[in-house]
Amino acid sequence: MVSGRIYQGELEVCDKRTNAFVPSSPVEYTAWLREKNGYSGNNSFRKATRLIKYIRDIKKRFSCQSVLLTTLIANRINWWDKDAGNFPDTPTALQTIMVRLDDWLQSHETKPIVLNPHLASEDFANLWNDTQYANFRNFIHKYRGWIDDAMLAETRADSVAKWRKVFGDEFAPGEVAVKSEARAVELATSLMSHTADHASNLVAMVMDYGITVLPRWFHDIPHKQAPPWPTAGHCYQSVVVSAKYSRRRSGAREVTIRDGEAVSSNGGLWFDVKIEGFRDVPTDCFVRWRITNTGTVALINNAGRGAFYSPSSGVRRWEDLQYKGVHFAEAFIIRAHDNVMVGFSKPFHVVIE
Repeated sequence: MVSGRIYQGELEVCDKRTNAFVPSSPVEYTAWLREKNGYSGNNSFRKATRLIKYIRDIKKRFSCQSVLLTTLIANRINWWDKDAGNFPDTPTALQTIMVRLDDWLQSHETKPIVLNPHLASEDFANLWNDTQYANFRNFIHKYRGWIDDAMLAETRADSVAKWRKVFGDEFAPGEVAVKSEARAVELATSLMSHTADHASNLVAMVMDYGITVLPRWFHDIPHKQAPPWPTAGHCYQSVVVSAKYSRRRSGAREVTIRDGEAVSSNGGLWFDVKIEGFRDVPTDCFVRWRITNTGTVALINNAGRGAFYSPSSGVRRWEDLQYKGVHFAEAFIIRAHDNVMVGFSKPFHVVIE
């Protein structure tokens, strides 16, 4: 935060995307949030916001930066909610906000404008690309249905089971209940075979429950090639792959995609690799990428890939998004002078709708 760079009292932040200073209004924005929380009563706005962010962070089914998500939620609360009894307790507050948010999203098929309430020049929706917005809209609709279903549960065991579908298996760990995610693992396993020619509805199941439903042998695919390099006695302990979405390979705008986040079959991903999450690959090493496709459509189109590829730029690898399925990318770090592998990553899952 920079104060008084041009005018006394003016607050600015540096936008790394444009490398320029832009106005900021944190004091006014915070006051606006407090006003919304007052309208909801019982601190309901803050409680519901924390729960929705928990769903985002734990289930990892959609991307929405905190300032954008908080603004969307706050916009669903109005002055006439004060003392109206619409938020009597935390579950009801969560349901009310999700119903209102879903209704608003369903009325906007394409990405809407989400203005900063105190800076009309700032559109928070620019933090999304079109694919991320469509994914967010889809999952809020799903979670709205699951929350409605949980609120109608008649027994304690049924209630716990249905809330676990919303919040994950760690919800009410001391309760004995039917575990929906465990059942999902069984169903996912039944949809697959070792040929990786699994049914397309596996994609829908992974989108609902996350990559935890994939069986352990999912990555043991026959057409996946084994690393041809010997392994060093001591390897890097943490090799981390990340991905950014772009409409075009040469596009200036790139948006971070999480492991297992659903994307549509257009545009592409830039894969990058770091050691321990932040260190660059040493200059005396090179990187090879193993790209593995699964799914009926990919195999029918002779795209059952599992080979090793060189980076497209530096250590980064560009991959087009084409075939529906659950695919994955892995990075391997090889020491140049003796061709010995000194590190490799866990699979980064790409779910194409």
